[in-house]
Amino acid sequence: MAITKQAHSSPVLTSDAPIVPDTTIFSSWDEWSPRDYLADYYRVVEPDEIATIRFLVETAKRFPRPGPILVFGTGPTLHHVFPLAPAASELHLTDYLPRNLDQIRAWVGRRQPCHDWRPFVRYSLQCEGVDEPTETVLGRREALVRDRITTLVTADAGHPDPLGPEHRASYPVVVSCYCADSATADKRVWRDYMTNIVSLLRPGGLFVTATLRRALRYKVGSRYFPSANIDEHDLREFLDHALGEDVMVDVRIVSEHEALGYTGILLGSAVKRR
Repeated sequence: MAITKQAHSSPVLTSDAPIVPDTTIFSSWDEWSPRDYLADYYRVVEPDEIATIRFLVETAKRFPRPGPILVFGTGPTLHHVFPLAPAASELHLTDYLPRNLDQIRAWVGRRQPCHDWRPFVRYSLQCEGVDEPTETVLGRREALVRDRITTLVTADAGHPDPLGPEHRASYPVVVSCYCADSATADKRVWRDYMTNIVSLLRPGGLFVTATLRRALRYKVGSRYFPSANIDEHDLREFLDHALGEDVMVDVRIVSEHEALGYTGILLGSAVKRR
C-alpha cells in the first residue's frame, strides 16, 4: 500500500496494484462503438469527470489569451471542450477514429441524433462560479463552443508528427485527456504516444492531461479496451523529462468506477522548456 497526497486535500490510502488481472483479451478499434461509450460514461457527470472538469476550469485560468487550443484525442466527446472555450480563439479537435469525430460534427451541426451535453455544460459553468445557469446561459456556452471549433481532423498519436510537420511545436496549449493511456496496454507505447502529442506544443506552452490510474482495461458496452497501467510516478517522470517546468500531478480516487475497470485518475500539467 502507498500513501498518495491529493492536492488541497488530506492523504488517501491507495492500492499499488491494478484492479484486474492482465489476461484480458481486448476488442479491436474496429469494434469501438461511440454510442456505447457515450451511453456508458456521459449520461450524467460522473465522479471522474467531476474532478477532471473542475481541474480544467482551474487550469484554463493559466492559458495565454487569446490563442488556439489543441484538444488531442477527443473521442466522440465534448465535455472537456466546454471549460476551454472562453480561453480559446480557436478550438482544434482531433481523434484517431473518424466515427468519433462524426459524433462531434452532428452536435456542432445540430443534426439528430446527437448527444446531450447540457449536464456537462451546466457543471462547467458551476465550476466557473455560475451557481444556477439559466437556459440562456447554457445556450451561450454551447454557441461559443460551436463558434470556436474551427478544425475537426483525424490524427494518429503513433506518428512522430501527428498533424504533419508544419504543426510541430505550433500550439500554445495542448490538452489531451484519457487518450494515450487509453489506446494501448504497453507503457512504452504510451510514452511514445505522449512524446508525439507534446511535440505539437511550442516552447513555453502548457500541456494539460488526465489519465486512468493503475488500470489495465476499461469497459465499453460488453467490450474491453486497453489501458497502460499508468501511475503518478510514470506521469511525473514523463512530464519532467519531456516538458520540465511547473510540473503538477494530482491523484484522485474514484472507487465508484471499479466496475468499469479503474478506481483512480491522474490530473497533470506542465510547461515546455523554452
